[in-house]
Amino acid sequence: MKRIKPIGLLLFAAAACLSLLSSCSTETELSAHHPKRKIALILRSEEADFWRTARIGAEEAAKEFNVELIVSGPRDEENVDDQIKALREAKAIGAQAYVIAANDENAVTDAVNTEVPAGSPVIAIDTELKSRKVRGFIGIDNYEAGRKAGEKLAALIGGRGKVAVMGFKQGQRNAEEREQGLLDELSKYPEILVVTRQYCYTNPTLCADLTRKTLVINSGVTGIAALNAVSSVGVAQVVQERKLSGQVKIVTFDSTPEDIELMQEGTIQATIILNPFNIGYLGVKSAVEVLEGKEIERRLNTETKVIDQENMFWSDNQKLLFPFVR
Repeated sequence: MKRIKPIGLLLFAAAACLSLLSSCSTETELSAHHPKRKIALILRSEEADFWRTARIGAEEAAKEFNVELIVSGPRDEENVDDQIKALREAKAIGAQAYVIAANDENAVTDAVNTEVPAGSPVIAIDTELKSRKVRGFIGIDNYEAGRKAGEKLAALIGGRGKVAVMGFKQGQRNAEEREQGLLDELSKYPEILVVTRQYCYTNPTLCADLTRKTLVINSGVTGIAALNAVSSVGVAQVVQERKLSGQVKIVTFDSTPEDIELMQEGTIQATIILNPFNIGYLGVKSAVEVLEGKEIERRLNTETKVIDQENMFWSDNQKLLFPFVR
């Protein structure tokens, strides 16, 4: 084997250094001309599984589009003040665009109007905002999602019986549209009686208490629609403790680890998947496109799908149930 002479080695090293310097210089130059955009992602909650998954989608888009993502959100989805505080903090550190999942459409709309600088685009995700600064909305058609839940529940109980509805918030547009879609679908079945409509907010303990009272007052309930993931936890807990799994059919929304396990066990019969990963990803992608001067769709409805015990192991549905698994 031919040995490299010392002088040759020195020349080789020098050339390598020059190459590295040139590469670094090029990267520095590119960075100077194309600095990372700062985009604020303000979630409804940093604790809920749904919003953790949305964050993963947003972070994936941030890597792809060279974005510095500023993530914040309250622990509780009822906390609007912390969302508005997060908006002001993002403005103070120079956010160029805002992706917001509002806990209260009116209060956050007011904050957007007063706090977001002119020319900084806002993308609303999950909850629509009425501000002119909002350039696009990304989320589900809640009415249609509610209708799908009603259709599935009606099929599970054979088109007849007593049904309880466990909602999550009165006066909130998403919640009301979801509930109305459910009720309109169930109204197509003359032998289905909706015996009660209760509201759990973000409190599974409250939902469990309300479910216990519902089952005591209304004997013979055959179906329960739990209109968000928190509601489903409280409902399933009570159905299990009263040994009614399989007898009382449960349809819920979202896909927490608890929901998936309960569906495998047969306590929950179906869930409506909302695909939060896509909501987060498309929110950041849309913000980048607006900053680049591109036109985006004013409204982009993401897919919802009914997942049950029969189709939950299909490969496409596994991707929806476990979007963070690569």
